[in-house]
Amino acid sequence: MSDLSTLCYYVEIDKYLFEDELKFEGSGEKIKGIKLRISRESKPLYALFIEFSLSDVTSLEEAEQTVQQSLNDIVIELTVRYKIYAGNIYLTSYNITNQGESILISNIAIRQWKDDILKKEDKDELIRILNESIEKSSEYVENTAKNLFRIAMSNRDITAKYMLLYLILLFLTKDSEGKEKQGYVDNYINDDIGEVNSEYSDGPQQKRNGTYIKETIYTKLRNEIGHFRDIDLAETRKEMERTINSLVDIVRKAVLLE
Repeated sequence: MSDLSTLCYYVEIDKYLFEDELKFEGSGEKIKGIKLRISRESKPLYALFIEFSLSDVTSLEEAEQTVQQSLNDIVIELTVRYKIYAGNIYLTSYNITNQGESILISNIAIRQWKDDILKKEDKDELIRILNESIEKSSEYVENTAKNLFRIAMSNRDITAKYMLLYLILLFLTKDSEGKEKQGYVDNYINDDIGEVNSEYSDGPQQKRNGTYIKETIYTKLRNEIGHFRDIDLAETRKEMERTINSLVDIVRKAVLLE
């Protein structure tokens, strides 16, 4: 293993998922192993470190190109499976064996709020999921919904996060002709959690027969931002804060079913 090159990245997350280092084999000809660990040294500021061991790479550029898809897949899978906040990914150190090059890049403090440690069986399942995801990444089949979910969950602005999550539902519920409609989104939400929980009620828009178009609370709030309505946007943000967790759950389930 001493002749292998290494790249180590970290990403800020908001859940402490495991205490022990996770190790699993890499995929492809060049990635030989992957390690995941979370630092508790500066509690409550934790960092998820992702280290790759590689063979037959001759430069940092080649090494980063080799791991890029697998690195993104790991962060995306963690985000979707455990609803974590995952921030930007940074290269923290690397060692390119063929060049005799070893560089440590200074760490940057990150945010962390709560412990949510996985059980052993959950960690085993996580390793299985990550292995599967990385094996698929060699084919580079991009999952748009998962990528959007990862972007949404990394956003700290409640309005931007809400709109991105709703966009994912629009994308996932479009019809066979590729048309996106809020009615499709509301149908999906009502099928998932029921009309009572979705607060399904008359919106401000009327049909030709004089009846009002119904909306779930999620569509209502999305429309209050996306369309002109005579409302207090501060109240809209409060309602978004009240319902954001349930929207995350709805969207996460839809993404996993894709």
